[in-house]
Amino acid sequence: MKVSIITISNEILIGKKFDNIAMYLAKKLMMSGVTIKKNVVIQNNPVQIIETIESIEENDIIIIGDTTSIRNANIKKSLSTYYNQEIVLNNEFANVVKNYYFKNNMPVTLEDENEFYVPQDAKIIKNEFSALQGFYILNPKKNIYFLPCDLVSIQKIYYTNFLPIISKNLDIIYENNIIKTFGICEEDILSILADIIKNKYKILITTFPKNLEVEILVRYNRQLDSSIVQNILRTIYERLSKYIYADEDIKLENRAFELLKIYNKTLAIAETVSEADITHRFIANNSGAQEYLKESIFASSKTSKINRLKVSESIINNYTEKSVEFAYEMAAGLLETSGADVVLVNTGSIKEFSDESNTKTCFIAVGDIDGIHVYKNTFSGTKEQIIDGVTKTSFFYLIKKLKQNDLQIYRSTI
Repeated sequence: MKVSIITISNEILIGKKFDNIAMYLAKKLMMSGVTIKKNVVIQNNPVQIIETIESIEENDIIIIGDTTSIRNANIKKSLSTYYNQEIVLNNEFANVVKNYYFKNNMPVTLEDENEFYVPQDAKIIKNEFSALQGFYILNPKKNIYFLPCDLVSIQKIYYTNFLPIISKNLDIIYENNIIKTFGICEEDILSILADIIKNKYKILITTFPKNLEVEILVRYNRQLDSSIVQNILRTIYERLSKYIYADEDIKLENRAFELLKIYNKTLAIAETVSEADITHRFIANNSGAQEYLKESIFASSKTSKINRLKVSESIINNYTEKSVEFAYEMAAGLLETSGADVVLVNTGSIKEFSDESNTKTCFIAVGDIDGIHVYKNTFSGTKEQIIDGVTKTSFFYLIKKLKQNDLQIYRSTI
């Protein structure tokens, strides 16, 4: 099945917003065996909407709507013109919107009453998580699937309400495996896996890079012999074992928390370069995380390092904060005084960040009663990018420590 995606958004068109919804859909549809032939962004303009639809060769088109009911009403009018249909009151749409407002103990707004009205042949793609509704129209001219401009809603309704509709035209049912890696670039992964990427079984192996992480997607026909798939997956794990942190679509902080729960370990954190970002993500993104977090310290001053982390004055006088010795002493002090099973520490200079590109050296220590390992990493980018890199790298080292795997990683600038 081949489809095109049309995103109707003035904000995305002029660069004020990212087209996250189209990216999400393209990935998910590919996992189901749908080929995306075209992905375009256009203005919310009736003439441009109709001209764009008519210019697309594919019979199936996904339209990502605008951000408000009023703007989407304009899109629906354009579709009614294209199909030569009336805009009508649809009670099913009205009831879903009214129920959404009822659950939230609010009256339906006059603006969102626009959601009650759709082209005559439209059938609902039900969205209980927002007033904005989706719909689809199956017609000899074109099959159009309209989705609201709300990523959270689309993520929640994709498998239950949208995929069953669009997948009716799929000839092959696919299965997928996701492998998450960290600390190795996409180019290196493609080189390492080059011989199995080109395979005679039509197993799709593709990558989705995001900063320091790369997600590997393995898609295969459900009817394929399982031993063939297992051999492919085994090869990937053998070649990339020291970079793999999960076999599902999960964040680093979620994986670290899972392992702490599995092994019943408590954690203590001391941060300088990451400015409490590790602690924030650990608590904010994991329900119940505080039960496993013994202590968290933002050790920005020498006083806190001496008094709380028991870093000796001789270490402070003889070494800078950007040193293996300093990071080790911070981790050892935290391990001794916090009562936690595992400690995670980073140190380095947090001063003199410019507004643009920076290069910072950071030392990350992770350890327990059996030993403390210190790793030197160099990060480049804006302050926000460096903090993000330090945080993710810290979680990765923690995961590897909890799994008791080889903690080595290339020491190149990441």
